[in-house]
Amino acid sequence: MTRIGELLVRERLISSAALEKAEEVSRKSGERLSLALVRQGALTEAELTHFLSRQYGVPAVNLADFELEADVIALVPKEMARKHQVIPMRAHGGHAAGQIIRQ
Repeated sequence: MTRIGELLVRERLISSAALEKAEEVSRKSGERLSLALVRQGALTEAELTHFLSRQYGVPAVNLADFELEADVIALVPKEMARKHQVIPMRAHGGHAAGQIIRQ
């Protein structure tokens, strides 16, 4: 069992059976467990986002609510953003402030 899977079961967001099925799909397809859980309908994207937000202590952000500006995005090199899975959302004092993106 994966750590995130154990936590989702402990929080009663998914069943052990749903976790086992998603883990099998994840192993075979190579996709992330969280995506497999959402695709099989074990939980919604919103439920997963809220859970991860609480686990990591960072606010959940709906990118549809933001207008991302090209000059702010340009503050973080594309390779760095991909490597660390972040999206710069605003600038403060000449530095980018962003949000971690997990799939």
